[in-house]
Amino acid sequence: MSSERSLTPPPSSSFNAATNRKRVRGLMDTDPLLHAAFTAIAQFCTQHNYHATASSLQQQGIIPTEDQLLVWVPKALHDRPPWVHWNKADMAPQLKCPDVARCSVTPTVVRGYRMARASQAAESGGAYYYEVLMQPGPSAKEIAAGLPPWARLGPGLREQLEAALHAEEQQQEGDDTPENKPLCAVGGHIRLGWSMRTGDLQAPVGYDKWSYGIRDQGGSILHRSQRQDDWGGEGFGPGDLVGCALFLTANGGSDNDEEEGSAYISTREDANHIRFFKNGTCMGTFILTKGKRIGGEAFTDLDDGVYYPAVSLYLGGSVRANFGPHFVYPPKKLPAGLTKQLRPLSEACPVPMAPTEAVQALQTVIKPYLHHLTQDQVQAIRHAIQVEADMVVRAYETFQQNQLKWVRQEREKRGISIHDLPDLAEGDSIERGEEESVTEKSSVAADNIVNEGQ
Repeated sequence: MSSERSLTPPPSSSFNAATNRKRVRGLMDTDPLLHAAFTAIAQFCTQHNYHATASSLQQQGIIPTEDQLLVWVPKALHDRPPWVHWNKADMAPQLKCPDVARCSVTPTVVRGYRMARASQAAESGGAYYYEVLMQPGPSAKEIAAGLPPWARLGPGLREQLEAALHAEEQQQEGDDTPENKPLCAVGGHIRLGWSMRTGDLQAPVGYDKWSYGIRDQGGSILHRSQRQDDWGGEGFGPGDLVGCALFLTANGGSDNDEEEGSAYISTREDANHIRFFKNGTCMGTFILTKGKRIGGEAFTDLDDGVYYPAVSLYLGGSVRANFGPHFVYPPKKLPAGLTKQLRPLSEACPVPMAPTEAVQALQTVIKPYLHHLTQDQVQAIRHAIQVEADMVVRAYETFQQNQLKWVRQEREKRGISIHDLPDLAEGDSIERGEEESVTEKSSVAADNIVNEGQ
C-alpha cells in the first residue's frame, strides 16, 4: 500500500484538515479492508475507554497525533472517565455533573424532581453497594431567585418559602458561614436508589415500576409512586451519608406482579432485595426468629435485571456519590452473612490497561489487516493508543488516590477509624519504562481532570 494512503495528517502548517478528511473518507469508502481495519480499531478504542482516538478514527478519519491527543483526551476523560460516574448521556437535561472527579450532581433549575443514573450497573447474580453524601441545599433567597416569573407554587410551599426568606433576613448581616446558614425547609430535597434504564428521567426515583427510591423527608420509600412511611426508615439531610445496597443473588424475582417490589420483612434469605443505610446503620425493621436476626429490607422480591444507581433532585438538591472501592461507612451487621456478599459498585467498572498491555492487545486487533496497512500507519496507531492509555491510567490512579483521601478525611471528621484503609501513595505511583514514556504534558493534562476542585 502506498504512503499516500497514510491517514496521519502531514506536519505542514498549510495542511487543510477538512480536505484531508474528505480524501481519507474517499479512500475508506473505496477500500473495504481499510475501512474494516479502522472500524475494528475504533471499536477496540471505545471498549477500552480510548474515546479520543476512537472519535478521531470514526468522525475525522485520521490517526491522531500526540499533540492532538493532548487536547482531545482531557475532554474525553471529562465526558466519560474510566471510573463509575453519573452518566451525562443518561441524565435529565435539567441536571448537570460539574465535577466528574467528585461524582457530584446538581440541578440547573430549581423546580421539579429530575433523575440521573450512573455509568455502571448491578446485574443479576451480584450484590452491590454505594453511598451518597447529602450536600447543603440552596438558601431560600437562591431558590426564589431561580424561580421563573410564571412559576406557580402551592399555598403550603409558598408559605414555607416566605417564612424561610424572612428567617434569612433576620440573620445577622455578614454572618454567612455554612454552619450559620439557616436550613431551608423548602429546598434541597433528594431521592435516591436504583433504576433500570427504562426509568423516567423526568420524574423522581420510585415514580414508576422501573425504579426504587428513598426520600429525605421521613425516610419514606417509593415505588410505582406508592409511598410507604412505616417500613423503619429515617429522614436525612445535609452531612448525612446514605448507603444503597442491592442484592440480585436469588434465582428469580417474584411471580406475582402485585407483590413485586413490596416492602416487608422477608423470611427468604435469598430474595432479591434493596436495603438503605443512614450513616452506617441499616434502616428498616428487624426481628429475631429461631435465633436469627432477619429483616431490614426496603424492597423485596425484585425481578432480575440491570439496575443503575439513581438520584433525583428537587429545588436545588445536591449530592456527591461514592461508588467505592473505599467507603466512609462500610455496610456491616447484616443478617445471614449478607455483608460478605456486597461488593463496591466500582468493581463493575474495568480497571484501565497499562500502556504496554494496551499496545499488545491492539496487535491482536490489527493483525488481520497488517498486510493492508503501511508501517507508518501501524506505528502511528500504536503511538496513539500508547499516549491515550498513559493518560487514562494516570487519570484513573489520581482519581483513586483523591477518592481515598476524601474517605479518610470524612472518617476522621466523624471520628471513625481509618486503620482498614490503605495508605496514600507518595509521589508518582505509575511505573513507566522507556517504552511507556511520553511527554510530561500528557501527565499534567490527565492529572488536571481529577485535580480540579479537590
